[in-house]
Amino acid sequence: MVKSPEEEHPQKAFGWAARDPSGTLSPFHFSRRENGDEDVTVKILYCGVCHSDLHSVKNEWGITRYPIVPGHEIVGIVIQLGNNVKKFKMGDRVGVGVLVGSCKTCETCQQDLENYCPSMIFTYNSTSQDGTRTYGGYSDIVVVDQRYVLRIPDNMPLDAGAPLLCAGITVYSPMKYYGMTEPGKHLGVAGLGGLGHVAVKLGKAFGLKVTVISTSPNKEDEAINKLGADCFLVSTNPEKVQAALGTMDYIIDTVSAIHSLGPLLAMLKLNGKLITVGLPDKPLELPIFPLVMGRKLIGGSDIGGIKETQEMLDFCAKHNITADIELIQMDYINTAMKRLSKSDVKYRAWGPIDPTEGFIYLPPNRSYYHIQKPYNVPEDRLYSFIWSSQAVGYNYSSGVWQFEGYAYVPYGTTGVCITQVFGPSTPHATTLMLRVYNGSLMYYMGPALVPDMYNEWFRLNVIHDVDAGKV
Repeated sequence: MVKSPEEEHPQKAFGWAARDPSGTLSPFHFSRRENGDEDVTVKILYCGVCHSDLHSVKNEWGITRYPIVPGHEIVGIVIQLGNNVKKFKMGDRVGVGVLVGSCKTCETCQQDLENYCPSMIFTYNSTSQDGTRTYGGYSDIVVVDQRYVLRIPDNMPLDAGAPLLCAGITVYSPMKYYGMTEPGKHLGVAGLGGLGHVAVKLGKAFGLKVTVISTSPNKEDEAINKLGADCFLVSTNPEKVQAALGTMDYIIDTVSAIHSLGPLLAMLKLNGKLITVGLPDKPLELPIFPLVMGRKLIGGSDIGGIKETQEMLDFCAKHNITADIELIQMDYINTAMKRLSKSDVKYRAWGPIDPTEGFIYLPPNRSYYHIQKPYNVPEDRLYSFIWSSQAVGYNYSSGVWQFEGYAYVPYGTTGVCITQVFGPSTPHATTLMLRVYNGSLMYYMGPALVPDMYNEWFRLNVIHDVDAGKV
């Protein structure tokens, strides 16, 4: 007898799924496998809304199996480890990208190119090695083999850094492979969306002259003044296009809509390279004469292997590269999808499953805890917020945990941070998560992670503990 998604595995999970080609997403109860010896279980804090998600929920590529839980730009924290896991520890900031499995033994896997393995397992809409469906990051937890889990650098914001797990590696990998990184060369970036805006940032970090090629004149100010592009070319302006003929060494084409490749080929110099990474749902027309007469190359690329993806994350952290995002609530996802279909998102929409799930508003009260600012985070990498009153924390049977409503949050965490609260005895140790939501300080309590978890985030001074009956 075929089991339901909720009964397939022992770990209960919750997400949002599309159930038919309308692409409408709604709450969905399912299950994840037990954490195995090689596995890492990740509590998902944010997940990106990628254009591939839109194609998939609507079955525009003709390969979708419903129900589908999309999402392959996943960031969160480690909450469970297998016995053989050595790369990570409890509480680590980690990411999961487009793939969660491969055969590990073929030539491409041995070359750290798991993304080209014939047996690659996608993060969603794929089949696991046990024959069950994979479900993506529009959910609360995910269980992944440690080989396919990535470490998020300490100085990289979780929310704005995580789109790099798809958008970042999709443009980084071809730029490296095709030699599109030589300082002083001229790079054209066709399309200024989720992929394109990251390509601009990477191009500048590599020391390239960057020209954005777009059909939207209203994107010029953002391309030049915000993203740092050197030039902006409106592809529907004949005079501008004529002036750009034969001027570019490389073009990375991120456009996912049907479009002509001829004008892009014409902009390349002799021996120029046109690399396509967008995925239109219909074939594109390729004119041969400009390709042959200019000894030009046209190629493609599909994300990158795990080793290269980690390299990309480290490179971006070094150069302060993140994605520009718009943070959303999960119940806004269907509107976000509609906006994405109209290119009305700059540039990645993000959101936790429910920004208030598990969180409790803090009523004013007296405090017995004081949360200090992180000792190892520079002042310019902090958000700060003040709760005007002292606030009560969590009521245990043996005492009331309390802390002052004054805290600092590491920059880029969108009001979410994690620390360790110590009780008077081990059973009362717990994980505390703070956030600012709609201008209010909120908190979440969960099981303890590891005893020294707080050292990476906050130092917490236990001033006093009182009996519950006296408060």
